[in-house]
Amino acid sequence: MGGVYYETLQKFNINAGNQPVTKGNSVEVFTDGRKKFIDLLETMDKAVHYIFIQYYIIRDGGIFSNIEEVAIRKAAQGVSVKIMTDGIGGRGLSNRTIERLRRNNVEVAVYSPSLIGCVNFQINHRNHRKTAIIDDVAYIGGFNLGDEYIGEDKRYGYWRDTHLKIRGMAVESILKSFADDWKTATGKDIHTIQGVENKCEGEIDIQIVRSGYKDKVKLIHDSCLRMIYSAKKNIYIQTPYFIPDIEMLNALKSAARLGIDVKIMVPGRADHPAVYWATGYYAGHMIRAGAGVYRYMDGFLHAKGIMIDGEVCTFGTANMDIRSFRLNYEINVIIYNEGFTRKMESIFGEDLKKCDIVSRYKYENMGTFSKLKCIICKGGARYM
Repeated sequence: MGGVYYETLQKFNINAGNQPVTKGNSVEVFTDGRKKFIDLLETMDKAVHYIFIQYYIIRDGGIFSNIEEVAIRKAAQGVSVKIMTDGIGGRGLSNRTIERLRRNNVEVAVYSPSLIGCVNFQINHRNHRKTAIIDDVAYIGGFNLGDEYIGEDKRYGYWRDTHLKIRGMAVESILKSFADDWKTATGKDIHTIQGVENKCEGEIDIQIVRSGYKDKVKLIHDSCLRMIYSAKKNIYIQTPYFIPDIEMLNALKSAARLGIDVKIMVPGRADHPAVYWATGYYAGHMIRAGAGVYRYMDGFLHAKGIMIDGEVCTFGTANMDIRSFRLNYEINVIIYNEGFTRKMESIFGEDLKKCDIVSRYKYENMGTFSKLKCIICKGGARYM
């Protein structure tokens, strides 16, 4: 399974990013926000040693009230609890809430915080990672801590996302990512906590890949590019923002022209209008190359993943856009397992039933004003 090419992909990530391949993992998939957060709260409630939580977006109230209640209770029991958010994404987390958490022995860190009130001049280079490590369990994916992620915001409706729950040897790699970000945000090390042992929990091989603005090698971008070039049969992509650089765009167009089944699923409604129209511009390139482009209509699509040939897939926090690949700090999971990849392809197939296909006829017969918006937005949206 996977063949020599995936061995070279593994070696690339080991040599370029010092990211090991871990064996003996199990992976559970969540596509519904309520189910994911119920499971997260249950796992937090069982914690004995530590609860480390990192989300790009954290907002007061709603879902975070439940997280806060369990975090404070577990901290009172002697569990080490650390919560980290981004200086822009976490603007909805009030100083009052942060102080309340700290008074109750929950450590809180803000990555690249605002210097003046809620005004943050560092628009780029945000920490977009979303992970939770609770003893021997790790969560990673697209859900943030806000009520829209459980479908409570009428602007978006149902929120379709992908989050993974991992047990096994890969948890250590996700913990290291959190520890590195915590050190950057606070200047403090997270020392090894005794009593937690990551054991073999399954048969899935996993490689955690991270990348950020300061990295010379854009590991997630280059890994995705290598996966696309490896494809022989199919490439299935889900992303809320499809704004590829020229390398990625050409790779996908080449695959489609070779007769590889390329399907790209994007949202049918906009959270950022400029990005929505820019996505339309690049979707047009793919449609003319022979790829299938689908707009998800049953709510808002926020899932971020690539599936190749039923053999290998990657999911995590990175969108298929310049910001994720070159400006933000992101983390993805590459899963080298045929059974799991086919499971994700099956979920993709179910999502297709809730999509409208953007046919070449439909695209080429858009109104002049719509075409103009695509062209105007495609430049600026690359760095929004």
